[in-house]
Amino acid sequence: MKRLLIIGNQSVVGKAIYAQLKEKYKIDLAGRSGQPDVLFDLLESIQSYKNKQYDAIIHCAASFYPGDTSQEFIKNEETNALGAFKVGQLAIDTQCQHIIYINSISAHNSNDSYGLSKKHADENLELFCKNNAISYTSLMPSQIYSTSPEAEKHQKMLYHVLRTAKKGEDIILFGETDPLRNFLYIDDLVQIIDRILSTELLGRYVCLSPESYRLSKIAEIAVNTFGKKSKILRDISKPSPVEYEIPNNYNIYDRLGFTPEVSLAKGLRMIKQSWDKTND
Repeated sequence: MKRLLIIGNQSVVGKAIYAQLKEKYKIDLAGRSGQPDVLFDLLESIQSYKNKQYDAIIHCAASFYPGDTSQEFIKNEETNALGAFKVGQLAIDTQCQHIIYINSISAHNSNDSYGLSKKHADENLELFCKNNAISYTSLMPSQIYSTSPEAEKHQKMLYHVLRTAKKGEDIILFGETDPLRNFLYIDDLVQIIDRILSTELLGRYVCLSPESYRLSKIAEIAVNTFGKKSKILRDISKPSPVEYEIPNNYNIYDRLGFTPEVSLAKGLRMIKQSWDKTND
């Protein structure tokens, strides 16, 4: 049984990996709060954990500041980019030979502070691993969503559309453009990680849902999910949403023999069912 350490025990991805794979692997959790097995903070000097050994470290922790101020920009770089070296040192201390970094599609576009800091973290980790003979895998998933309440704070647009459709109110889309978005359900990402652990696939890979949708189509799917009479309207007086490239790259699925199984329509239905059960 492989021994794993998940950095980011309070993150949406970290919690999902633990919940779904804890019977298959021996998993420890690392973080700065929540009584982790390994106390670890990307901003602090790391303690020595040479008494522990892991086969793989899955790095899910990150700073998500929008970068609207210089302080937020610096915080992202300190946490994500420089914190990557602390992850590498932790791997050395625990004799870990494989780091799996949960990067972001934002690093591919690098058009904001978060994306740029994730890109720098990826580059730092890759170089560190190369110099220290540690195997390295970087995954760049698209926008991750799930039934977890924590997912909402990172995908505010999607959940705003969902909650508006749930109330049967009209959905107002801003601007004149209708950009593409790609949403990957958390269970599919966990399955990808599981297969990487099994195959020890190395390299940098984009992780996308097979289907991307225009914002207007996403709103339409949300309206159909809740079956109410919301109209989809547009306010062209407001700035258009940011457009970014969604790479046409599905190489990882050929390598793993797996394609994400949860369509956006199915994922939104699961969120609806979760809300129905909790009266959210």
